[in-house]
Amino acid sequence: MLATILAAIVALTVLSSAIIITTGIAPPGEQQQTDPQDNKKSLSIEKNKYASSEARIGFAALDRIGHQILYTTTSNANANSTPNDVTSSNNSDSNDKMTKNNNNDNNNNDKDNNNNNNNSAAPIASCGQVVTKDVILSEDLECTGIGMIAGKDGITIQLNGHKLSLINTTTTRGTTPALENIGILIADYKNVTIVGPGIITGFDKGVEFAGSKGGYILDLKLTENKIGISLKVSNGVTIYRNFIDGNTIGIASQSSRSWGVIAYNQIIQNANQGVMLMDSHFFIISANTIIKNGKNGIFLDVHSSDNTLLSNNILSQTVDINNADGIPINISQNVFVENSCHKALPDGLC
Repeated sequence: MLATILAAIVALTVLSSAIIITTGIAPPGEQQQTDPQDNKKSLSIEKNKYASSEARIGFAALDRIGHQILYTTTSNANANSTPNDVTSSNNSDSNDKMTKNNNNDNNNNDKDNNNNNNNSAAPIASCGQVVTKDVILSEDLECTGIGMIAGKDGITIQLNGHKLSLINTTTTRGTTPALENIGILIADYKNVTIVGPGIITGFDKGVEFAGSKGGYILDLKLTENKIGISLKVSNGVTIYRNFIDGNTIGIASQSSRSWGVIAYNQIIQNANQGVMLMDSHFFIISANTIIKNGKNGIFLDVHSSDNTLLSNNILSQTVDINNADGIPINISQNVFVENSCHKALPDGLC
């Protein structure tokens, strides 16, 4: 138990800095110390993009988002070369310059053609789209049924400041059960990222990960859905820095495990539950603001174990922290550290 608490505290300490990787924002550069005899290295950063890499937030493996950093080595050979070597090098440089000058016009034409091609082939998101490459919203979308469906591992869907919403339609009564309306569905794919800023509203589920591994939900506003974010049998999903308000349930996890992270979110005024874990394990729930969410701020059912709640502000619910309606924490093995709350089941968790 002590080891788990210490590990959770370490997780909180590194969480804020490590998550910068997931947002695509490069941290400030640091001066690299090198030996004067070593080759000089110049650091260039390719256009920020979501690329495969390894990172960690606490226990949670973030195995997809990162910067691609390219190192270019500058040779010091001229410093120790003979005059003949320098002359040969200069001649070679001159030839290279002439070749480059001769190719300038072609290169410029190629750039113009590439720019035109990029503009004409810009990946724009649309309603009902099965997304197989990175896409970006260029306008607000009003959709019926499912807004978008992830169709490939490792893709990124950017809302780009726009709103994805469900069109209100009159449902015809019949014997066929209605399908769920889902804003963005990620089913059986790995490391899919949904990134804001942007709004998802009006759906049965704003975002759902089902049978998926990894994945990131960043900088979104999820409002007026039945469930803001739903995780079903999905492992290692990170939910970070979202504003989740006015839903029936803010975040719901069912049968998910393996180091999911719920951190730095504002989960406010959802009608029934702020965060609800059912048969879910090894989550880190840290540094969230969870206020006025009806019945429970955070609810963990009797089948949810080995979760860590660390440094959350959980206030003004009927019950702020509810560990399986009051079962002793030594049975569930859930860990509660430095959470600010007023009412807990069992007592002593605040």
